[in-house]
Amino acid sequence: LADTAGYAMVFAAAGFLPLAVTSALNITFLRKPPQVDLIATGRLLKHGKTLLVCDVTIASDGVEAPVAHAVVTYALPAATT
Repeated sequence: LADTAGYAMVFAAAGFLPLAVTSALNITFLRKPPQVDLIATGRLLKHGKTLLVCDVTIASDGVEAPVAHAVVTYALPAATT
């Protein structure tokens, strides 16, 4: 879920880049979630020429406290001319 939310941010920030790849993903699980849907909320931290870094918080639907936190880095493809 964290990687999917992050990849959606890549498309939103940089446009359709099917060759962008996950280069790092660090996830911290904070608590066991209840048996409800999970909601991912993302925030763009850095958009450089070759890397895009985002922060993703995952929470259970209807519960404010997060169940996981992730920092995801994507390698962006080199521009082609």
